Amino acid sequence: MPDGCTGPLYRANRKAEMRPAHAEFTRRLREAGWEPGDPRPPGDTES
Repeated sequence: MPDGCTGPLYRANRKAEMRPAHAEFTRRLREAGWEPGDPRPPGDTES
């Protein structure tokens, strides 16, 4: 263990941590009217 660090240390599982974050992000996008893969926000009329 590096000097100055105290335990317990654990190995991060980024995939497992990001799944709930991605699900929440997708939920918020859908709530705002976006669907995954939409290139522009809803109501955007620019060509």
